[in-house]
Amino acid sequence: MKRLLVLCVLVLAAATLVTAQTKKGPILDKVYIDVRMSQEIGLKDTAEGKTDVFFEYVTGPTYSALPADTKAKVDAYSIPALTYSLLLNPIPNKDAYL
Repeated sequence: MKRLLVLCVLVLAAATLVTAQTKKGPILDKVYIDVRMSQEIGLKDTAEGKTDVFFEYVTGPTYSALPADTKAKVDAYSIPALTYSLLLNPIPNKDAYL
């Protein structure tokens, strides 16, 4: 039990030191959202540095059709394309005071 306690204290101390040494940047004042209606244009703009992030599902054939130099400049991540959520209404249909 003492070993576990000592281990937990050491892990917390290490985590504190790591987060204390992290240099944080300033808080953002503005966020610019730019819309591209074509996946190819959005990917090319991201590769050229005109946009920082391209949040859009890109099909396999579209990504495969990109030139090799464009693919080398883009970091692509595989993520789920669909999300599901269950929304519940916490408010009753009738007024509670009636």
